[in-house]
Amino acid sequence: MVTEQQSETLLAYVKHLVACDTRVGSGMLSKEEGIFAFLEDQLSGFELDFVAESDTTLGLLAMRGSRPKHLLCVHLETGQEIRGWSHDPFTLRVQNGEVLGLGVANCKGGAGALLTALQDTSEDVAVLFTLDLKQYNNMCASQFLASSLRSKLSTIEFVFCIEPTCGAVVTEHRGLVQCTGYFNGVSGHGAQARVLVDSAIHEAMRWGMRALDFAGEHQRHTYYDSLKGIYFNIGLMEGGNNSNMIADHAVVKWTVRPLPEQEPMYVAKQICELASRPWRVRWEYQFNGPTLPARGSAEKTAEIIDRTREYLSSYALLLGSAVDFWTPASIFSQAGFLAAALGPGHIAQSDAPDERVKLSELEQSVCTFMRLIDGVK
Repeated sequence: MVTEQQSETLLAYVKHLVACDTRVGSGMLSKEEGIFAFLEDQLSGFELDFVAESDTTLGLLAMRGSRPKHLLCVHLETGQEIRGWSHDPFTLRVQNGEVLGLGVANCKGGAGALLTALQDTSEDVAVLFTLDLKQYNNMCASQFLASSLRSKLSTIEFVFCIEPTCGAVVTEHRGLVQCTGYFNGVSGHGAQARVLVDSAIHEAMRWGMRALDFAGEHQRHTYYDSLKGIYFNIGLMEGGNNSNMIADHAVVKWTVRPLPEQEPMYVAKQICELASRPWRVRWEYQFNGPTLPARGSAEKTAEIIDRTREYLSSYALLLGSAVDFWTPASIFSQAGFLAAALGPGHIAQSDAPDERVKLSELEQSVCTFMRLIDGVK
């Protein structure tokens, strides 16, 4: 259990993190102010390096000591939607044993717990804070691994990505592909028979119906552990100019989350191929997130799962089932690290109105992170 002082420190950290507006699309980043300036102030005694520096992405690698065994990662961006809140989402509230505020479940509550644990430990450790205001898919992790800073991870035995897993360690999850389809048509007045064929919007809708049927078939017939089917989502469809004209263009943004045993890009390409007139659409992939663990041969994947679970069992951590959401742990797995997701909160609360997490989960996470940092088995 945490002490009263640790609990107060935890809430103070989370309060400050929540007050920082880090919504996707919220503006431009600066390491001299805002959330990264705050982090720098809290990490005295750490060697700090910035990575993936741009107007919309920024990462901070903090290292204490020269031989850390664990890398703990946490992303700081939140979703854009803040409608439906009963109070200011950037003001932390504590009521009925719960902590409420934008990002407390995914993942500022976990970040606050991590900062608290860092203050009360002294062992070598590496921590990566990331913020991506453009895509909400943690491109910082990929850019970090592609940078020269990766050489600092030579002693890392395991990577823990802080995610809303209700405190359980997740070793398997779905992949994620984000894609945009650009459909084209032949413009003209809508009072023509060719409207059914030449409209870009109609073409996009026909593809969309086939894609939904494809996903429905998977939902009925494919399984992995407790997971079922693929998760296909059309998040945006727009095009045309007005209701009386044949649309000469349409844009569709969609995602697919295949099962952990499926190759994400293979499934995504199957969905793209459902377009009946492929010359009328151009596909552009924004993100290809691997499954956890990243897929290799069946034998290699099984070996990674066994090694991961064996390592975690030495810390007596609660192992969870495979989950539906994607995490950057898979990027580290793809890079050859043993990796898992772990943290307070439930994914259903992520970006929801009055987003919340149990205070007891945050406090338990402080204890868990301290054990991992100190190497207490």
